[in-house]
Amino acid sequence: MNQLFRIFAITGIALALLIGIFPLAYSSPATTSAYVVRVIDGSTLQVYVNDATENVRIIGVDIPDKNNPNKHTKANGLKAEKFIREQLEGHPVYLQFDIQKRDKENHILAYVWISQPSSDSDSELRDKLFNARLLLDGYARLSAESVNVKYATFLQRYQAEAQVGDRGLWDK
Repeated sequence: MNQLFRIFAITGIALALLIGIFPLAYSSPATTSAYVVRVIDGSTLQVYVNDATENVRIIGVDIPDKNNPNKHTKANGLKAEKFIREQLEGHPVYLQFDIQKRDKENHILAYVWISQPSSDSDSELRDKLFNARLLLDGYARLSAESVNVKYATFLQRYQAEAQVGDRGLWDK
């Protein structure tokens, strides 16, 4: 009887883990590895992923237009693009997708991680999610995404921190 109980207990726990009743302690966000070939513009990257070259739009951020006639906007756009180029061009990244996978121009829509995340906690987002870094440092504004909102609450908080701290484009 004791042996039968152990078999049922072990089977029950294994089944619960498989169907997700007990989440694993260190589950990491699902990502796809890629290599940034070049930065096309502030929020669009050309990456090598899955044996193909694809254009990727960074979810949730709006980079100032470097071609804007307003000197302040243009300067911020140039700074942002330079930062993105220095941080990403020629480097491996990890792409994470949300609900909408492509935009109307067929660009992949992704969260861009600069190193493999081990969780989607606030500290991981701040340290490893490039979308977050752009907002925290004031290189970008939050973009209104209607569907892709997985990290929207975090991204709103990061933009607010940059505004309060007068960082980047929020510098007075």
